[in-house]
Amino acid sequence: MLKSIKFKTWGYMIGVVSVILIIMWLLGVVFLQDFYEYTKELDVKKVQVDIVKTLSKGDITENYEKLLEISRENDLFVEIFDNEGKIIVSPYMYFMQNDSRIRMSFGNMMSSIVATNAVKEMIETGENSKVLKIKPKEEQQKEQDNAIMLINKFKAGDVNYYVATRSSLVPIQSTADILGRLFVVIMLVVLVVSLVLAFAFASTITKPIRKLSVAARQVAAGNYDVNLQVENADELGVLTNDFNEMTKELGKVDSIRKDLIANVSHELRTPLTMIKGYAETIRDLSGDIPEKREKQLGIIIDETDRLSGLITNMLDLSRLQADKLDFAFEEFNLTKMLKKLMERYDIYTQQGFVFNMNLAEDVMVTGDYARLEQVVCNLVDNAINHSIDTQTVDIVLTENGVFNVRNFGDVIEPEDIRHIWDRYYKIDKSGRRRIAGTGIGLSIVKEILTRHNFKYGVTSDKINGTNFWIDFKTA
Repeated sequence: MLKSIKFKTWGYMIGVVSVILIIMWLLGVVFLQDFYEYTKELDVKKVQVDIVKTLSKGDITENYEKLLEISRENDLFVEIFDNEGKIIVSPYMYFMQNDSRIRMSFGNMMSSIVATNAVKEMIETGENSKVLKIKPKEEQQKEQDNAIMLINKFKAGDVNYYVATRSSLVPIQSTADILGRLFVVIMLVVLVVSLVLAFAFASTITKPIRKLSVAARQVAAGNYDVNLQVENADELGVLTNDFNEMTKELGKVDSIRKDLIANVSHELRTPLTMIKGYAETIRDLSGDIPEKREKQLGIIIDETDRLSGLITNMLDLSRLQADKLDFAFEEFNLTKMLKKLMERYDIYTQQGFVFNMNLAEDVMVTGDYARLEQVVCNLVDNAINHSIDTQTVDIVLTENGVFNVRNFGDVIEPEDIRHIWDRYYKIDKSGRRRIAGTGIGLSIVKEILTRHNFKYGVTSDKINGTNFWIDFKTA
């Protein structure tokens, strides 16, 4: 069973909070003693550096008063040994010069013994520094504290000395026990608060995702009018905006699909109906009348060619858009191609069409000859389609390689010009055509010219007519 992303997010957040609490408990309770001893050792080392600097300057006994001041400020017990391991200066030796009643405590006496033994060991081994942790026996814990001792070798003049610095370690096990019990309470409170806050946060963060899920199901059901409100400028906001753009494009694709089905159905139905009708007529009525039979067979052939052309155009457009159609670029004479191509349209001059041709001589261009010929044919066919009333088409080629096909039929409205190159988009809704149109021709023109990097466009108004132009010199 699929788990809700809200509860997954909630669970992840609780897991993170729990891990953080466990780490805090380990650092604050379990490792408290070790952490305390480690930081105390760092502090003693830092003070030891100042002590060595002080003792290294001038006479040791003279500087010992400064050392005592440092010791009092940092709660330290400091003794100095000579290079034979004998104590030459200690706090009690210094104070007893003025007050014979001062006695060394048991703890300091034991520390002094430990320091003496450690210094002698350092002299034998040649060590320069040593860190000791003093832990008294159970029966001595009332008189002696846990302590950390740092011993360093230093030189004053030409003589080696050893300074031992001891710092008491306050027993914190009882503190750790109290903290442990307190931490249990804190963890329970934090977990309860985290549960509530994490659930609220998970609900908030997953709300737009749930909306997207519902909207996606609506789109899957065929409703492309879904438009979600973008509430935030974060990644979810970007995702929501992208989803809206996707549904908009899917709506366009669905509209094109419906238009395609309607257009292709219409374009196929007419020639198929005519082919069937004339075939039945030849079979039943005019089969034995040569004149009628030949005329009707000619119509069947024309309609078959029309179907073949429709299928070829659809395949060409699909291959062009999928970049599966190879182009053979070569330099050729565009003027000669246009003159030869326009000979095919002589049949329309017999029907009353006028082609005003003004072609510059020997305009050379580089491109795919067959594909550019297809472009010109599509534009001329389109001009004829929309010149049923005026029956006039201007075809112009300038010396600079700008090609124009102009007709004086219906004006293309601005809202239609924006879509004129879209596949299956047809402007003429009246059905008055000499050549069947499917809304594919101009899309093929666009794809071929784009592959050649030629600039192209269309203008349309009542005075100048509709002019399709191509700049064959822009590639």
